[in-house]
Amino acid sequence: MRPLARVVAQLGIKPVAVTGIGLLATLAAAWLVLGGHPLAGGILFVAGSALDMLDGSLARLNQDATLRGELLDSVADRVSETAMWSAIAVAHAGDVTVVAIAVLGLGGSILTSYVRAKAEALGAYRPTGVAGRTERVVLIGIALVSGYLVPFLGLLIALVWLSVAQRTMAAWFEIDDV
Repeated sequence: MRPLARVVAQLGIKPVAVTGIGLLATLAAAWLVLGGHPLAGGILFVAGSALDMLDGSLARLNQDATLRGELLDSVADRVSETAMWSAIAVAHAGDVTVVAIAVLGLGGSILTSYVRAKAEALGAYRPTGVAGRTERVVLIGIALVSGYLVPFLGLLIALVWLSVAQRTMAAWFEIDDV
């Protein structure tokens, strides 16, 4: 992301603007999925999420990183994922398997981030887990673009819940409160 961040920085675009544009793109992607356009939605979701991943690099490059920016970025990530998982569930409301996968995917995605935040707050966090934000975005994108929702989202659910367990266990063993 650093080379792209340099180009964006030269254009004078602020990290908060990149966060906002990325969020709007992912919300539009969810709307496309909801409207029955998973291919376009999948492509836009990956593109919007990539923009969202750029904001942190841009902030560090500009020496413009702030706690407010970090908060906004985290909230935008959760809103983006919630919108997409919800769109998938609603667009496939007649398919109980896809709805169940979407609910489990949303819960696992939120818990993956929550466990990290809670562990950091307790002073016990080492980055771990097989499915962070990037992996989740890529697998959701592949599922939507390929049309193979159940296999790819099913794989994603397994990886996300494994990440929840990995992060919880890593934090558990770092906490020394006995």
